[in-house]
Amino acid sequence: MKKVLLSISLVALLYSCSSDDNVNTGIPTGDKPYSNGVIILNEGNFQSSNANASYISNDLSVQHNSIFSTANNSEFIGDVAQSLAFYKDFAFIVVNNSNTIEVVNRYTFQKVAQITQELSLPRRIVVKNSKIYVTNSASKKVTIYNADNYQFITSVELDADPEYIVANNNYVYVQSNSYASQKVVEVISLSDNVNVTDLTFEYASNGLAVDNASGNVYAVTSDATKSEIHMISGLTVSKTVSSNAVTSARYAVIDNNNFYFVSANNVYKTSLQLTSFPETKVLSVEENGFSTFYGFNVIDNKVYSADAKGFTDNGVVSIYDLNGALLKQFSTGAIGPNGFYKN
Repeated sequence: MKKVLLSISLVALLYSCSSDDNVNTGIPTGDKPYSNGVIILNEGNFQSSNANASYISNDLSVQHNSIFSTANNSEFIGDVAQSLAFYKDFAFIVVNNSNTIEVVNRYTFQKVAQITQELSLPRRIVVKNSKIYVTNSASKKVTIYNADNYQFITSVELDADPEYIVANNNYVYVQSNSYASQKVVEVISLSDNVNVTDLTFEYASNGLAVDNASGNVYAVTSDATKSEIHMISGLTVSKTVSSNAVTSARYAVIDNNNFYFVSANNVYKTSLQLTSFPETKVLSVEENGFSTFYGFNVIDNKVYSADAKGFTDNGVVSIYDLNGALLKQFSTGAIGPNGFYKN
């Protein structure tokens, strides 16, 4: 009898660790309720203006959904929340189909301001040297704003449809959309906002990341037959590793001096030195078509994975350790979780 009771208790314990039983639906308390955790951006349905955000604490013990609505009189973020960047006490949320950047307090998510000037289907964002840089897919431009007063400064014309954007101390790097005819990373000088060079690749662009310690930029390019990871140092590609075994690689994530990407439903890891292309997966998640890894990040040695559930149901987030053990799984209570941001 004791053995049966022990088994039941163990099952209950495992379920409580991985389910969303402890979702906190009340109004959070404290001056900075969403600090020391991860913000999850839920893009919502196209043309439905139902984007929102969720929060999970670093120790995975506290989770809140609909944090934008909670802080702003039940309002939503807008039509397709695409990406997010932090600066000082603020978060800048790029809202693609609404053509806005919503400025909120990063710790309370209360709305502070809205940027609308010169935005044309904005996609991704980076903040560097007190300036906001945003890629715009419709205009093929990077628009630049003052991060302190939100005023438009200037724009830089690009050669290809832009997607990911990162910055180091000297340059802004803009990776072309994976569907663009030109497979490039365009480099903009921070000092004078001039497009100084284009770095051309053989395969489609699928991820971009910067190592803040070295300033090196890492670009993932791939197709159904091959994947490549490139190290960009300044204005040149300094190293490339490739694989015909691991194909259609996407995302580019740096965490604790390691580089991560995904292929199909698998996560791969390699060193920032790119000594070889990794062909042994770190972990796998359940395959769910295009919804698999709709959002992905590695934060403090935890793998954050989002399943968009085909945009017909609320998205599900699964968090794993680097051995592939499931630490937490929960519904975001919203459509299309697409990104994870350490706050």
